[in-house]
Amino acid sequence: MQSNKGKNAWEYLAGETSFKMLKTKKRRTIEEFYEALKDVVTPFGTCYLARLKTMTRNSLIFGPNEQGTYYFFYFGMSGKKGYCGFAVSPFAIADVRNNPTITCEKMKEMNKNNEILPDFEPYELQNAIFDVILEYADSGEVRKLGDPKTEEQ
Repeated sequence: MQSNKGKNAWEYLAGETSFKMLKTKKRRTIEEFYEALKDVVTPFGTCYLARLKTMTRNSLIFGPNEQGTYYFFYFGMSGKKGYCGFAVSPFAIADVRNNPTITCEKMKEMNKNNEILPDFEPYELQNAIFDVILEYADSGEVRKLGDPKTEEQ
């Protein structure tokens, strides 16, 4: 099932898996998004670059947590379509290119009482991460996780 989430975003649902897709007019790179989003704090820490075993290109990765859940974002071969999802299979993370500035373990310790970030359900966190990515893709603005979207003036 596909649903349109805005002018440049779609959501695909297949069973229990949800992928969110954004479409850009020009070719973008995951390295560009990493540089812009590397300091965005999530309950899984900050992102880092790695290749997933099922991919040939780098992805942004958040996590994994102690249950093995991680969130990812990558661009397809054209560099014009990006995909955001989550999985519970940390063995799929390969070829880590750099380290997060805040690991999932460190964030859990820092956020013991949800003082920094609220607790998110898995799909809520996917939505929140995707909203930050989409906002950057659309406006070039980087916002904190959970902050309201920038309104066009």
